[in-house]
Amino acid sequence: MKKIFTIVLAVAVAGSCAKNSEDLSAQSVDELKAGIEGKHPADYYFLAQKLFASGKKDEAVRWFYIGQLRFRYHLAANPDLDQIGSR
Repeated sequence: MKKIFTIVLAVAVAGSCAKNSEDLSAQSVDELKAGIEGKHPADYYFLAQKLFASGKKDEAVRWFYIGQLRFRYHLAANPDLDQIGSR
């Protein structure tokens, strides 16, 4: 399960720009959670990754699926975006 989660997470965030990825990677869990509802759906995956790595797997899975739903709605609401790697 951990391997599948890691692979899906890696694919999901692969399209993020490098600068933004570095900024998100440097943030703590609390910093990522702050105002998450107003952030891009891909940010939820970074939060899930941090939580999973810290052993909070149930919470990580919750945020992962919330991010997945938000990303699907984001793509549905913006049909002209590139389906992979859009930000």
